[in-house]
Amino acid sequence: AVDILDQFGAVIGQGYVIVDAEFGQVGPFSGVIEFAAPDEEQFGRIQVYGISPRDGAIEHLASVTVNLVP
Repeated sequence: AVDILDQFGAVIGQGYVIVDAEFGQVGPFSGVIEFAAPDEEQFGRIQVYGISPRDGAIEHLASVTVNLVP
């Protein structure tokens, strides 16, 4: 799963990506996530994570700061 967050931590886009690896393994991934662009340039964050099929908990969270531009 992928979340795109604005400078305040609000989710402005969400979606899923396809991982090119065996089930449960890490690997390269790709996908298209549509989001509402901010009115002005700001820092944001992209979070990529797995969701546990057992209980829906977030697993293997990776997060990176990005520059969001209108």
